Amino acid sequence: MKLCPTNFFGNPLISCTQAATKCNDNCECDEAGYCTKSCRSSSDCSCGEACVSAKCRNKCSAQSSCAQGQLCTRGACLPGCRSNNDCPNSELCKNKKCQNPCKTPQACGKNALCRATEHRKICLCPDGYQGDPNTVCLPYECRRDEDCETNKKCGTDGACRNPCLEHEACGVNAQCRVLDRKPLCSCPPGYIGNALIECKQSGNEECLKNPCGANARCRDVPGGFECNCATGCVGDAYRGCICEGELIHLCKNKLCGAGAECRVVNGKEAQCYCPSDKPRGDPTIECKLYNLFNLAL
Repeated sequence: MKLCPTNFFGNPLISCTQAATKCNDNCECDEAGYCTKSCRSSSDCSCGEACVSAKCRNKCSAQSSCAQGQLCTRGACLPGCRSNNDCPNSELCKNKKCQNPCKTPQACGKNALCRATEHRKICLCPDGYQGDPNTVCLPYECRRDEDCETNKKCGTDGACRNPCLEHEACGVNAQCRVLDRKPLCSCPPGYIGNALIECKQSGNEECLKNPCGANARCRDVPGGFECNCATGCVGDAYRGCICEGELIHLCKNKLCGAGAECRVVNGKEAQCYCPSDKPRGDPTIECKLYNLFNLAL
């Protein structure tokens, strides 16, 4: 049984070709990244090689194969590919050549790392960086609160931030100072109230006593206060306002006579009445029409 010699492959009955060796410091490299040597003619090459384009190339035939990244062209293994399957895992087939996708200009964003696998590139931000690796990776300003100044804390985005400058850290008109990297809210001199919600100017504190009725809003005015029903509500704002849903509820529980209708008066009281098309009668019992002779029907 015939076999190809060591470091050779192929069909021993047809041709044995020397196995391609990846480039290293001890050899010249061809365009596909394999060891080769310069030549002027095939006599300068080893057995099973041919001199093509001043480089010793492995001979091949339709029955023998070439290394990844090479195609059998006119009897010699030359750099080239038809698809990604002809290329190493870390390269892709582009313009009939196996290329490292990370070697293209601006393959990944600024400061990003590029890794080639499965014939495609993968962009990554290195340790200590964050962002979109396809655009730009920026260094973390902090990883924990202790990396920041004493009046700042480390945010989820890796930046040191003043907690008093965060949205709605304190209420309206309140002042903020940082204590233990947390916002401490207080009302400034001349103001009173809940510093987490709103500080109001002191001197007229009537509204703080909640003097208005239910569903009413209080407004400080010079020398006192003013109550107004909230939007959608009616009635006496000082005693209590009834809102739209409550108005319907009042008439819902009011029993009126036949032909009568219900309405809310004074913003709080359900009242039965006879409508204009049945103006006569007791609305709690029955409302009637007038006939032409002014007699009840």
